[in-house]
Amino acid sequence: MLFPLKIEGFQSVLSAVGDRQEVSSETIWWIVVVFTVLLIMPFVAYRIRRWYLRRDILSRGHDQLIRVSDHKGMDSLEQSALERIALANPDTNPASIVGSVDGFDQAVQKRMQLVRRMPWLEMEQEVDRIASVREKLSYRYIPEDRRPQNTRHLMIGQKIYILARGRERFRLLSAEIFDLNDLAIYTETFKEGDQEVRLRAKNKLWAFFWSPAGGECRFRTRLIKAYEKPSPYVMFEHGIELVYNDDRKIFSTDLDSGATVDRISAETFGRATPSEALFGTHEADRLPTQLLELSASGFVLASAEAFKMDDLVRLEVADEDLEFLNGWLARVVNEDGPYARCRFLKKSRENLESILHYVTPRISKDALKGRSRKRAVTQAP
Repeated sequence: MLFPLKIEGFQSVLSAVGDRQEVSSETIWWIVVVFTVLLIMPFVAYRIRRWYLRRDILSRGHDQLIRVSDHKGMDSLEQSALERIALANPDTNPASIVGSVDGFDQAVQKRMQLVRRMPWLEMEQEVDRIASVREKLSYRYIPEDRRPQNTRHLMIGQKIYILARGRERFRLLSAEIFDLNDLAIYTETFKEGDQEVRLRAKNKLWAFFWSPAGGECRFRTRLIKAYEKPSPYVMFEHGIELVYNDDRKIFSTDLDSGATVDRISAETFGRATPSEALFGTHEADRLPTQLLELSASGFVLASAEAFKMDDLVRLEVADEDLEFLNGWLARVVNEDGPYARCRFLKKSRENLESILHYVTPRISKDALKGRSRKRAVTQAP
C-alpha cells in the first residue's frame, strides 16, 4: 500500500538547496580538467604500450642483426656500416633489413641520402663497406627469371638507353655499365652509333633497359657527374622505382606489313621448353598475318585464324626493312579474337639493338602517350 509524500517533510532540504552558493570558476575548471584527463588517459596508455612493444621489437631485431652479421663473417667496420643503415631507418625493424633483398635495398636507399653529404673520401669508404656487406649477404645479384625491382639489380655489362630529341626524329643514345654500387650507376660515355655524345642534362631524365624477365623498363635518374680524365665515364643516380608498361611500350611503332608465321599450338608441345628444335619435331601451321605493331619486347599480329595463349610462332616478314625479324621465335602472351600479342623469346643484344635502331626514328606518338593501337590486346609481357 502506497502513501503519498508530503512536501512539508522536505522543507529543510529545499531551503538548503535554494540557499546554496554559486559554482565558482575554479570548480568548473577542475571539472573540465578531470574529464579531459579521463578522455586522454586511454590514448596515452595505448601510446606508451605501443612504444614499449616497438622498443622490444627493435631490441630483438638489433640482436638478430648482430647474429646475422656474425654468421656472415662481417668485420667490425662492416658491422658498423650495417648498424648505421639500421639507424637511418628508425621506423623499420632491423631484422627486416637483412631479411630480403628488397628490404635491404629500401634501407640502403635512405642511408645513401646521408652518405652523399659526406666528404668525398669518407663517402667512398662508406660505399665500399656497404658494397662488402651486400656481397656477404648475397644481395648483389638476382636470378634472370626474377623481374628487377630497382636499378641496383642491373648487371655489369648491361646497356642503358636514353631517348634524345632531334630536329626531325628521336635519337637513340646508349652506354654500357662498367661498375655499379649503392652510390651510383657508372657507365661509359654515351654514344649514338659510333659517335660519342656528351650529356649536359641538369634535370631528371628517363633511362631505359631491357631485362630477360621484365622486357622494357624505364626509370627516372639524374646525371651526378661526367668525368673526362683519366678515362671518360658518367655517374647516374639510382632510380627509386622501375616502371613497366603493361600495355604499349615506349619503344614501339605502328606497322601495317604483311607477314607469314609458322605456328605450333601450345597443346601440341605441352610442357616442352619453347625453342627452335620444336619446329623439327612438331608439325607447324603456316598462316598469313598482318604485323600491326613492333616493339623491342615483341609484336602484335592480326590473323583470320585465332591464336591461343602460349602458341609458339616463327616470323617471316615481307618488308625488306624488317628482314632482320625473319626466323625470330616468339610466344603468344595475350590474344583476343583475330589479334595476338607475342613476346620474343631469348634475344641477343645485337637483336635488341637491331629493333631499337629501326623503331627509334619511328616511335609512335600513341606510344609516348601510353595508348595502344589495338585496344583488343591490352596486356603485354
